Amino acid sequence: MFGSFFRKLSAPWCAGVLTIVAVTAVEAADVDIAVLEEQYHLAKTLRGGAVKAQWVGADGLAYSENNVHEAGVWRVDLVTFERRRISDEYALHGGRPASNSEEVYFLADDAGRALSLVTGATRGLEGAELERATAAQPRPFARRYPQTPDRPIYETPNSDYSLFARVSDGEITLRDANDAEDRTPTENTPAEYIWNPLSFRFSADGKRLAVVGDNFSGVAKLANIDWTADDFTMTPFYYPPAGTKFPQGAISIFDTSSGQRTSLDTGTDDHYLRIDRFSEDGRQLYYFRISRDARRLAYRRYDLKTGVDKTIFEERSKTAINYPYSFSLAPDGAPIHHLSNERAVLWLSERDGWRQLFKCDLVEGGCIKLTRERRRIDKIVSVDAGDEAAFLLIQSDAARPYDTHLFRYSLKNGEQTQLTNGPGRRSALVDPTGRYFVETVSSPTKPPKTWLRDRVETRALLLSEARFDDPDRWTPPEPFKVKAADGKTDLYGVLYFPPGFTPSKEYPLIEFIYAGPQVVWTSHSFFQRDSMPRGVAAAGFVVAVLDGRGTPGRSKAFQDYTYGRFGQVEIAEHAAALRQIIARKPYLSADKVGVVGTSFGGYFAIRAMLDAPDLYRVGVSSAPADLARSHIFSPVEAYLGLKSDNPTGYEALRIEPIAANLEGSLMIITGTADANTPFSHALSIMDAFIDAERPVWMVVMPGRNHHFMRENDSRRSLYWLQSIAASFTEHFAADSRP
Repeated sequence: MFGSFFRKLSAPWCAGVLTIVAVTAVEAADVDIAVLEEQYHLAKTLRGGAVKAQWVGADGLAYSENNVHEAGVWRVDLVTFERRRISDEYALHGGRPASNSEEVYFLADDAGRALSLVTGATRGLEGAELERATAAQPRPFARRYPQTPDRPIYETPNSDYSLFARVSDGEITLRDANDAEDRTPTENTPAEYIWNPLSFRFSADGKRLAVVGDNFSGVAKLANIDWTADDFTMTPFYYPPAGTKFPQGAISIFDTSSGQRTSLDTGTDDHYLRIDRFSEDGRQLYYFRISRDARRLAYRRYDLKTGVDKTIFEERSKTAINYPYSFSLAPDGAPIHHLSNERAVLWLSERDGWRQLFKCDLVEGGCIKLTRERRRIDKIVSVDAGDEAAFLLIQSDAARPYDTHLFRYSLKNGEQTQLTNGPGRRSALVDPTGRYFVETVSSPTKPPKTWLRDRVETRALLLSEARFDDPDRWTPPEPFKVKAADGKTDLYGVLYFPPGFTPSKEYPLIEFIYAGPQVVWTSHSFFQRDSMPRGVAAAGFVVAVLDGRGTPGRSKAFQDYTYGRFGQVEIAEHAAALRQIIARKPYLSADKVGVVGTSFGGYFAIRAMLDAPDLYRVGVSSAPADLARSHIFSPVEAYLGLKSDNPTGYEALRIEPIAANLEGSLMIITGTADANTPFSHALSIMDAFIDAERPVWMVVMPGRNHHFMRENDSRRSLYWLQSIAASFTEHFAADSRP
């Protein structure tokens, strides 16, 4: 099946452009492989639209456009709303605010300059100031490879960038920017005890550091093997499958001067921990304790003086409250905001069915509900300086449930004011007074724009509007709405089209699937990074992306649809949606439907081929997760329940009992250095099809991780995308049908 593709790849690739057969059933035409890459990386040719901005004093805003190819800093006078460009040489993305907040430092090669965000003047940094500015830069100390996303891990700074924490040779290390000496408050840490550098939290005065350490003793391991080396090379890594021993975490608090350590007793039952913050005086530590099954969450406070550790408020649910691992690590993963008086926090909870705003008392304990509408609050953006109002992004449009609008909610009288209008998803930056805000808005069909707005005088200034290097390369997608398998619930998605799309022709339909319970997969804003749907569509296909019941971003009932039966009901949702799309679009055929997905999507691409073989004819499973064996940090335990509580649910996840259902053409793509969905997962899935005597194609990419990248690669291997396109192309091409 793939012989012709790989012969073409090996011969002319270095000499020039590689072409593959077109994929319409009506007419064959050549597709340039370079077009696949161009469409996949099209976001890299998008200039501006979004910005990096910061408030300067009481009357200014400075910003730079998102544009890696062009520098520029603008300043806006908030009184007159007049704008001027203050730098052609620098962009805020490349600098670090100085302690005076009106300058930005730009450092490189032991030299540095400071840019004034008031006047635009620059000055050189010399002597002690340069040394201090250089020392006060967080430094990378490790990479996450082969984990994804693969990126450097930087030191964690304290509030004034005078002290930095990292992990070095398994020990916590503190670097003081005021002198050259490092301090190590830990020693002889066992190899199986791992300090989590993403958990570091300093007190405001830098005198204390809180850290989560995980004990992996007795936890299962897998091996990352270099199969291309002549000498045997193996790197083990921890990979505890669902239902196995839990790597229990513990919180330690270190005195950063003496190294004295205080250990918290958080209990012996399996649970995740997330450190929130210290109180302003550094005497109390707030943290989350989340049960392994994600059905119990406690917000707790530890008093360093008295040793009292108590629960401030609790969440309990019959289903998962959250995806605990992501919640425990993401910088903004916890939907919480401390009020300035330190007597209360704002908290987003789904305890009543919709994500609503609560106010929780840190002194007396307990929470009161502030908002009561059947709509989802997406995010707490900020609270103004006087704790008078909260600014919230709310999914307030029933006709466009994933869109967001910025609202001002009075914490004094409950009055709520909508501050933005029009379709699209938004991000917002609100000034400390709550009067001015920066709004960035986009939709799948509308590139981003960023506005500065004055809510008091209703003034607006367009700061940036996205533009392509070549607008003709962009083919607008088409949002759609269909019914779920119940015939009642609305589902939303987006169709992507190939360049030169012509409705009079017939095109195969490819679904780009994920279906995991932890993410909204459909992009409801404009793409800002690599776009898999666009890359696949460029080979001559129409590509559909949608989110069925069981995914987040709507009501809790919507997400809970798959709880306890995760893996069993998702494909019926997707198949029902695709059949409706095909019935509406004369250029689509029910005989030419494919599916592709990565990770969780790799699993569900296989399930689509097995659960609905009458619809899905060709499938590509990229970096597939064998979900029945997925590690405990995945969402499986949270949304299926623990293995001991739901053994039939885990049995239903297995591919082996249904592998014989395969009727169409399936290809598996896997990397041998994948630490998220290991090579062994792909092999176990392949073994199921061998036992069922169903032929399956496999592409093995040596030394590539979950994103099909080798260490130090800057982007995914194009071979991955080529293999996906080749699978669909050769099957659906008019001149290659059986």
